[in-house]
Amino acid sequence: MPEFKELQINDGKILLNIARGEVVGQQKWSETEVHTSGGGGYVQQGGYVRPPQVSSTSHEKHEFWIREEGGKETAINFTDANFPVREGQKVWVAWGNNSRSKGSGSYLFGHNYASGDSHDLLRNWGTWLYGTGLLKTPAAYRFFTKWLPLIIGVVVGFVWLPLFFSSEVVVGLSPDEEALQTLRNATNPLFVIQHWPSAITEALGKDLGAMALVAGAIWITNLLFMKFFGSMLFLKRWERKRIAEIRTKIFSTCNESESNAIPLN
Repeated sequence: MPEFKELQINDGKILLNIARGEVVGQQKWSETEVHTSGGGGYVQQGGYVRPPQVSSTSHEKHEFWIREEGGKETAINFTDANFPVREGQKVWVAWGNNSRSKGSGSYLFGHNYASGDSHDLLRNWGTWLYGTGLLKTPAAYRFFTKWLPLIIGVVVGFVWLPLFFSSEVVVGLSPDEEALQTLRNATNPLFVIQHWPSAITEALGKDLGAMALVAGAIWITNLLFMKFFGSMLFLKRWERKRIAEIRTKIFSTCNESESNAIPLN
């Protein structure tokens, strides 16, 4: 039977399944999927019929069997994966998922003892790691790209904006001085604490829609801004580093039992 190994990854666990042995048979073939979309219309007084759009996708299939120590054989089935082997060669193949899915999962690595080559069998490590919960974005990133834009939107829309609507805040000032003085007051924490209760009470009666609109616009704008620059300046580099570390850790774990593997001839 395949060898099982449990590996701690961040706050989660991955259960690795490793089949080691000799390739005793294999076959390769192609499968084509035909996709149809669109089409339709009507024929009535000069109507039209739009033909459907047809496309196809081809996939390379590869199946082989590994005879493990003790005689048990395990079937390996790849789709669009590059792992050159031939009958009689000694190999190992590892697959896995989170610890709730024992015995199943995605193929991760393969190693051919005869050629000495190791192959990465997973097409998108980032998607797989996020999907299994083994990789999560840092809490600080989630705060700055999710909660901070919301906080800014609420503060601007429901704290500062009522001060601009309040009649008592700019009482006694000329029209030219109102905007500047109100801006100064809105950035003064003590002033905000003193005047916000009466300002929000006055604004709720007539300017609730405007406050909600401004809060929403500020939230969406900051959300897009933070996510774009956060991804460009931080997240992509962080993901590359963490994914490389996890891949190395998983591959090293698969190789830990090399001394117990079937010896090379």
